[in-house]
Amino acid sequence: DAYYKCKFAQNHIGNEYSGIVTSVVSFGLFVSIPELMIDGLVHVTELGGDYFVFDEKRHCLVGKNNGFKYVAGQELTVLIANVDMDKLFIDLELAEVAK
Repeated sequence: DAYYKCKFAQNHIGNEYSGIVTSVVSFGLFVSIPELMIDGLVHVTELGGDYFVFDEKRHCLVGKNNGFKYVAGQELTVLIANVDMDKLFIDLELAEVAK
């Protein structure tokens, strides 16, 4: 299943999609793209504009300087940046940061 999702995602590298944050962890955001029925990770280093700290109590990433929060359920525009077929992993980036 993961193999086919990654293979499918390879055809969409560089394209933007609406996504929903499904989980927030210390190293980034897991985002689901309903239109393609795939999931990927926006790594914390790809969030841009600030240094983000994981708030364990609230399960969110908070910008150290601007206080901006990323939380589960939040809608984001993401682009498919890379697909690792060896690890069966999809890397995403925030569309506004990638521009």
